[in-house]
Amino acid sequence: MEPNTEQADALTKCVEVAPSYGKITHVTRRVNELLDLSYTDAKWRGLLKDNPSEHERIKKALGTAKDETPDTIHISGNIVGAVVNDVHVPYHDKVAISLACKVLAWWRPAVIVYNGDLLDFYDLSRYDKNPGRQYRLQDEIDLFHTDVIAPINHAVGKRCRKLFVPGNHEARLQKFLMAHPELFSLRDLELRNVLKLSHYNIEYASFSVQFGDVLRVSHGTRVAKWASMSAKAEQEAIRYDMSTITGHVHRSGTFKTKVGDTWKTGQESPCLCTLKPEYMRVADWQQGITLFTVTDKISR
Repeated sequence: MEPNTEQADALTKCVEVAPSYGKITHVTRRVNELLDLSYTDAKWRGLLKDNPSEHERIKKALGTAKDETPDTIHISGNIVGAVVNDVHVPYHDKVAISLACKVLAWWRPAVIVYNGDLLDFYDLSRYDKNPGRQYRLQDEIDLFHTDVIAPINHAVGKRCRKLFVPGNHEARLQKFLMAHPELFSLRDLELRNVLKLSHYNIEYASFSVQFGDVLRVSHGTRVAKWASMSAKAEQEAIRYDMSTITGHVHRSGTFKTKVGDTWKTGQESPCLCTLKPEYMRVADWQQGITLFTVTDKISR
């Protein structure tokens, strides 16, 4: 069956977009955003089945860009979302994760952002290490799958769009590879492949996920002594351009300021790791996740 004009344009756009993505579902969702379409995954599958030549062109174009990792993934429309960060496997708290899953099952987000420091990458740290905890990197990755991704993905359901943004602890892998250039070109050692993100249909962005022009979710780089001051520093860094959700500091402070007629919010997203790390006597942290909505170009 010949596609109509809108469908033909959508298929053409898929071919254009495909080099920057590794899965067709990621391509079709991006085309939905670019062309303001509301095609479901099922409708896309039918359209591709009816147009095998275009389907083949898209498959051949997948992942052929020199750098297929976008800095930022843009998502438009009204969104019910959730943010999970700073789990620090193998220093995760199973009870906190279990409670978070119950909240997520109730919240039913359309989008979840795994917002950095899901793993600790302890063996790749430059700090002094406990010899009893060394050489367990594969165990850490296995626990990431069984104790974090499996229960959280089950809680949010198959229809939830899943995205991953690395934090400073995942960056330890990149730094290690840069220090060992003989390994740097091995694609199997790229973070997204080590963690098998495509297996879970998790999209990967190297810096942030942005919702319209009102909310940016990123791991964050600012650290202040008091709660909410890191959120304020993140807001200052972008000149109060939009609201932000950032992790990194393991706290849940909120900073608000009014710009013109619009309130901008900087939200610190708490952690799901243990509150008794071996390197700190008293941790000024809070456990939890962050829930948000973007409605009519306003974030909450």
